[in-house]
Amino acid sequence: MEAAIDLRIIVLYETPIHEVCRMLQQNVREAVESMTGLRVVEVNVKVEGVSFKDDEIEDISSRAK
Repeated sequence: MEAAIDLRIIVLYETPIHEVCRMLQQNVREAVESMTGLRVVEVNVKVEGVSFKDDEIEDISSRAK
């Protein structure tokens, strides 16, 4: 069986977006494959915004729960 994963993220200003996305893709792929045995065919990362403060990210993550 195969899986395709979509992630939506907000990154901090001055964070290297390309590196963050690449690390997320690698870490999520490895975690899902090891935990489920599924073959991950793609991990799509959509950057939905850039935050200028840590507080904004905490506020957004608490609303998402």
